[in-house]
Amino acid sequence: MKGRLGAQAAVTATAHQLARIVYLALKHGLPYVRQSQQEYEVRMQEKQIKALKRKARQLGLEIVEKAADGVPAAAAASAQG
Repeated sequence: MKGRLGAQAAVTATAHQLARIVYLALKHGLPYVRQSQQEYEVRMQEKQIKALKRKARQLGLEIVEKAADGVPAAAAASAQG
């Protein structure tokens, strides 16, 4: 946004967005839930994975997830079982 509107307009737009969020939270009585950095990063990673899977489906591709050691999860499960 800064690139399109300039620094001052970007700051104003961000302040306006935060004000709307706070107003709606107060109006509807939403509780504040503190979240750790680790919880936030896990949630963001899950969102990115979900978005990648959706994009792959749109492109007609299939996603194969790998286990932590680099072996595909399906192959690791069949080798253990």
